[in-house]
Amino acid sequence: MDTISKYILMILLAALMYSCKDKRGPIIINTDEFTEIFCRELKSLDNTLSIEVRAELEIKVINQDGRERTIYLYNAYQKYQSVPEQLNDIIGWYARSLIETAPENTPISIEIDHVVPVVKSIDYPIALKSSLIESGYEADKLDLYYEKINEVLVVLYAINSDNKIKFLSEEEVDSLGISREQLRLETIKNMRRILPEIGVHWGEGVYMVMAGGIWEANLILLDSLWTRENFKVQGDFVVAIPSQDLLFVTGSEHTDIIDRFRIIAKKGFNENSYPITEELFIRREGEWIVLEN
Repeated sequence: MDTISKYILMILLAALMYSCKDKRGPIIINTDEFTEIFCRELKSLDNTLSIEVRAELEIKVINQDGRERTIYLYNAYQKYQSVPEQLNDIIGWYARSLIETAPENTPISIEIDHVVPVVKSIDYPIALKSSLIESGYEADKLDLYYEKINEVLVVLYAINSDNKIKFLSEEEVDSLGISREQLRLETIKNMRRILPEIGVHWGEGVYMVMAGGIWEANLILLDSLWTRENFKVQGDFVVAIPSQDLLFVTGSEHTDIIDRFRIIAKKGFNENSYPITEELFIRREGEWIVLEN
């Protein structure tokens, strides 16, 4: 590893572990400002949408097929008020949830070659469905298909459509006509095909794995990656995936590092977009298990 790469890695680790927040806290914006920022974010995710503010924390959204929905932002604003420093993450999460799972008037053609696996927290599909129901969508159209990795993590399946991620429902997965076992195998192959070059950097007892800022957390599904040739650690592999774009690796026998590892995971989870979990996971017999304190 060259000096520049090591320097960058140390800066990233230091930023996660030791960054400080403004003790004064952010100024709370009003409901009109919150709605305006939300509308801008929604439009940036899908510029074909027509968006109109109808009342306080209430907007009308019309997609390119003419489907009209009324979206209520009360819960999103309440969440923001409780943690105002997370304004961008909260707005981003709610906006993406509408884009990623909103039912389409025109059915999307789903081919297995375009489906990829996505690792999320087990709370994600539940919270996503709840937020969409609150926004006016029908509950029976929002049953996302997912598989449990363990009691904390799940795998969802998604397709790219016009540069947008759309998670698949159980009905859509059934329409692929393949077994659940084959679904996992085929989608991992698809992920491997489109993965950028994986970068593995070492510093201070911790590996940082990079895969384009999109695929990092999903790499825990890639069995061929988890070898002693790639990660020269002592003991079983231990990982932190605090957000979609962060993957850190150490060994279970690096006991002096595990506590620091938990700090990295907690800070990454609280301060990064696309959060997943602050839990650590240990790999045993090809499975990822929650590492107990």
